[in-house]
Amino acid sequence: KAAKPGEPTWDSPWGAGRPGWHIECSAMIESILGRSIDIHGGGQDLVFPHHENELAQSTASCRCCTEGELGLGGEKTNEEPEEPFVRYWVHNGFVKVDSEKMSKSLGNFFTIREVTERYHPTALRWMLLGTHYRAPINYTQRALEEASDRLYYLYQTLVESKDALVDAQAKDAETAGETTPKPKPPTGIAAEGIELAAETTAAVDSALADDLNTPLAIASLSAPLKTLNDLVSTKKGKKAVGRSVALHDLIATVETTLESVGLPREGGEGLLEELRETTLESV
Repeated sequence: KAAKPGEPTWDSPWGAGRPGWHIECSAMIESILGRSIDIHGGGQDLVFPHHENELAQSTASCRCCTEGELGLGGEKTNEEPEEPFVRYWVHNGFVKVDSEKMSKSLGNFFTIREVTERYHPTALRWMLLGTHYRAPINYTQRALEEASDRLYYLYQTLVESKDALVDAQAKDAETAGETTPKPKPPTGIAAEGIELAAETTAAVDSALADDLNTPLAIASLSAPLKTLNDLVSTKKGKKAVGRSVALHDLIATVETTLESVGLPREGGEGLLEELRETTLESV
């Protein structure tokens, strides 16, 4: 690319110039990460022409995806094809603020640091997870407030469920020493909860395997959280046979799901207090 006045230049058969944007990225990737990488990301506006140019020139340079090389006489060699330049391309949608494109010219531009001064970082992450990464995301204060409320409910449910599990396991231990017939299988809401835990785990795995569908993954937590609250606070839940097993399985499912999308497995009173404080400060 012809260099503008004041830019660094190198001599070439075509005159003084500098590497263009597309070739710079290909060169940096090969130099630092190697000829083949797992994930290449960027905004949707980079698909064409930038990433298409990167793909074309890097593939040509590393001879990726070829079915063997040609010898000097045109004969096929037995060389194995190399790995592809990029295994997965991920292009994120744009951020909108109150349904308008975020830009400095509109005066609605802000940084993550500014957002986390008012809202808990975990609430911001929950809000972002609620939109697929390829789709545009609409940032609003209401969305962050709803995310904060939802997270508080989620982690409060986990705290109360773990307390209930400790009590249920203690009662199980007390009755275990008594002369009783063969233990009864889980029934009612406990049996439903155990089945729901397995179904939720499968649903979350399926959602994340489908192009990282995080909105569907976190939406899958609604039923387990409701069932946990029923097991903790309702009469039928407290008396259900197999209550401790259902509590254990549902808690494990919720925590594993949180971990898989980059959220803390355990909140505890510390996180609940932080969420409470940031919610009050933002009002």
